[in-house]
Amino acid sequence: MSPATERTYELPAIDEALETHDVISGVHEACKSVAMISAEDFNRLVQSIEQDGLLDPVRINRDGVLLDGRCRLCALHVLGISISKDEIETSDLDPWKVASSNEARRHLTKGQKNMVAAKRLEAERQAGRKRQSEGAKKANKRRTNPVATDSVATGRNAPVLDTVAKSEGLSREELRLAELLCKNEPELAKQVENGEIDWNTAIEKCGLKAPKPKRAKKKPKSARREERNAKPS
Repeated sequence: MSPATERTYELPAIDEALETHDVISGVHEACKSVAMISAEDFNRLVQSIEQDGLLDPVRINRDGVLLDGRCRLCALHVLGISISKDEIETSDLDPWKVASSNEARRHLTKGQKNMVAAKRLEAERQAGRKRQSEGAKKANKRRTNPVATDSVATGRNAPVLDTVAKSEGLSREELRLAELLCKNEPELAKQVENGEIDWNTAIEKCGLKAPKPKRAKKKPKSARREERNAKPS
């Protein structure tokens, strides 16, 4: 067995790894929401990069914030290698779609996927509060300068809970449970995120109930009678 396969590498914190890569300014919340790979998989990744170099570039947005590639950056860090500009790809993709793609590749458990969705929901809520605050400031300016009033949209967007649930392929009830778990039992949520405990067990432990599958609504008697009468005898 070669020395490279005998050595074990410890997965560092991403903040520590970023010290080696000063061209990257931070990590997007969507990227953080995806669970890190196992210690065994990280060890294999480090060995692969050590032998063959970084074959798959990391992705950042135009602000230099990481969208994809935490584990690769950590692997380069433990090897003492700084990432080159040729190994960085700038992307305009939606960060949460990038995270969802990574999530699908990782074969995450149901609970881990729910935790990813809950983190996205929290990020969307924070962004909404920020927009609301900025909107209030603009409204105050319009009151003091009515001549400069901009046109304001009268329509309302779908509730963020529904939007995120649909995007992540969850029911709104299940996403709400994930949000409650993260808020009320953060340590338990962390165990779910790390794959240490399954979703249903976590829900039971914190006293929540999983949503029951919805039954199809029965048609009115008059409609059923019309269907029977319409059938050929």
